[in-house]
Amino acid sequence: MRQDLTSDSVSRHIDASPEELYDIVSDVTRTPELSSEIADVRWLDGATSPAVGARFRARNSAGRGPDWFNKPVITVADRGRVFAFERTEWIGGILRWGYQFEPDATGTTVTDRTK
Repeated sequence: MRQDLTSDSVSRHIDASPEELYDIVSDVTRTPELSSEIADVRWLDGATSPAVGARFRARNSAGRGPDWFNKPVITVADRGRVFAFERTEWIGGILRWGYQFEPDATGTTVTDRTK
């Protein structure tokens, strides 16, 4: 049985450059600072920065039940424009996260998309 996944997106204006915001989002080792569910993130296979094909290991902790791990792979790494990664769940299919950075008059509109 496969789970049907839904999509969602949200956009927000931030007073910072696309490159500054990309650098924060794409440094996956900082994710625990930005998400209460992610406890730890480490690069895998010698990777040290975001690049297409780079993998990382994330330890999730939701405060109930045991922690769980996943190993996403970066699918898009276009500094200041788009950052995306995905992972495959054995029963849930492919889960995708992506961030698009659009400069505007006073900063950047960031769109976060998940599926």
